[in-house]
Amino acid sequence: MNSERALPNHRQSTFSRSSRRSTFLGRGVNQNGPIVPNPNNSAEYNQELKEEYEDLKMMNRTFENVLDNLSKTKDQLAVFNHTVDVTNGLLDIWMDVLKNAEEIKSVLKNPSWHGSTTSDNELENKESHIKKRRLNE
Repeated sequence: MNSERALPNHRQSTFSRSSRRSTFLGRGVNQNGPIVPNPNNSAEYNQELKEEYEDLKMMNRTFENVLDNLSKTKDQLAVFNHTVDVTNGLLDIWMDVLKNAEEIKSVLKNPSWHGSTTSDNELENKESHIKKRRLNE
């Protein structure tokens, strides 16, 4: 649109009366009908307004697509975040399994360990010895 060209008188007066932007192209009642040119404007100016309107519609579609894509990205990030949380939990479990495996391995390699039955008997003997000492005191 040529910015050096002066605005029509009715547009200038509208801006001076109100801070709101006015619509100079008419739309049908349902907003889906064809654009109706303003008879107070020249045909050339109405055509420029129509082109500007079409450009704005195209920009709106572009922004709607961007917003849709951002919404999808947000959903995908939420799924990814959940997956990371689950993976973190599984890694914690795996670390516990590895820790227990190392403890069991060290017990099995200990030459003084003679099996769980022997260990249980030794533990019972120690407990009974402690009980006897308490009773004697």
